[in-house]
Amino acid sequence: MLIWFTGNAVANILSGIIAHGVGEITTSKIAAWKLLFLILGAVTTFWGILLVFLLPSSPSEAKFLTPDERALCLQRTIANKTGILDKSEFKLPQMVAGLLDPQAWLLFLAMFTVSVANGGISAFGSILVAAFGFSPLEAVLMQMPSGGVQLGAFILSSILAAYTKIPRTIIMVFMIIVSLVGIVMVYALPSEQKWSRLGGSWITTTYVATTPLQLSLITSNVGGFTKRSTVSGMLFVAYCVGNIAGPQFYSTDQAPRYSKGIRATLAGYGLATFFTFALFLYYIFENKRRDVKYGLPANVSESMLESEEQELEVSNKTDRELTDFRYIL
Repeated sequence: MLIWFTGNAVANILSGIIAHGVGEITTSKIAAWKLLFLILGAVTTFWGILLVFLLPSSPSEAKFLTPDERALCLQRTIANKTGILDKSEFKLPQMVAGLLDPQAWLLFLAMFTVSVANGGISAFGSILVAAFGFSPLEAVLMQMPSGGVQLGAFILSSILAAYTKIPRTIIMVFMIIVSLVGIVMVYALPSEQKWSRLGGSWITTTYVATTPLQLSLITSNVGGFTKRSTVSGMLFVAYCVGNIAGPQFYSTDQAPRYSKGIRATLAGYGLATFFTFALFLYYIFENKRRDVKYGLPANVSESMLESEEQELEVSNKTDRELTDFRYIL
């Protein structure tokens, strides 16, 4: 998930150069900002069409894997107890289960609040930087280091998640707090300290590392095809609505400090920290509740034949229905 999402960081690095180049076009009758959308939108659309034909729906349909590799992927998913054997069959009870799941709503609220912050920073980032005392084109270039900071956040997050016992939710909290510190620097430092405020604007982008971690939590902690699809849909709705709401807090009458917009970003980061930590506590509570009710997972699995475990997977159970399922923090 993190490797996939590093494309976002690389795009932020390259977009400064591309936007600067498009901004230098003087022969077009189309405004430069419209040209930028048309050029990048065309590339994105073309790549999206390719993915329709190239991207498999599940490991069992991945033609670039050998039969043995596909079997290995299938066995790994059975061990995770999150299920992939269901052939995209829609199950209404699973959709309802997703809509009623506390973890789904905590993920939704965490995604929404951090997206409110993201919407404002993404839409008005170059305007904020220009307000520090840079020209519009300089401001675009000055945002390129933020892509490097994002890339570093992705790499650090992936190392911590893969090679340490630090819970993913705690890594997410840390990344959001770093962003919170950055936006405080932008908001609180005097206008004369433009380079310090610029540095704050760079580190305020570390929150982006939380998105692939949130998506990985869905993969690890939500069982059942329809339920997982429902929760994934909820997260993307939260992402889109938050990014629509965020820019509404910025207006030209606030220039050059944009205090209301920055306060909204502060609130978004603060609430995202709260909801993410609440998700961490919920997972601990739910795992302990299941230990008390069903016994330790090891004891349950010892009494379950492998064939029975695979039968559970084929029936496409949700995480709430599998008694030996425990949430990854």
